[in-house]
Amino acid sequence: MFTPYYARWSNGEVDMVGLSDTTLKPIWALEIKWSDRYFEKPKELKSLIKFCQENSIKTPIVTSISKEREVEYADVLFQFLPSSAYEYIVGKNTLGMKIKNKHTKTLSFFKVQIKDILLFA
Repeated sequence: MFTPYYARWSNGEVDMVGLSDTTLKPIWALEIKWSDRYFEKPKELKSLIKFCQENSIKTPIVTSISKEREVEYADVLFQFLPSSAYEYIVGKNTLGMKIKNKHTKTLSFFKVQIKDILLFA
């Protein structure tokens, strides 16, 4: 089953992280932003940068209002994606999981990728 986690420490947080089933170490990170500001100023994503660097996560997702592109800063390749497109991905995958789970008991959360939603561009 897909279980998202929240990461928090004394002076920072990351909105959502995924943990490996076998090692229980972070394998992906997501920061939810309701602004396009961080697209132009990725250095302001200090907590996410620290978390990614300390956990060897190279490509976190950052939601935005309308920006879609990869932006590299501090050896982290941020994948900016409009919140609406991200929610489409999550919704489609959730429905797909329910259908698959009903018949095969297999789950695949990030099956839909950015290339699958280019119709929004």
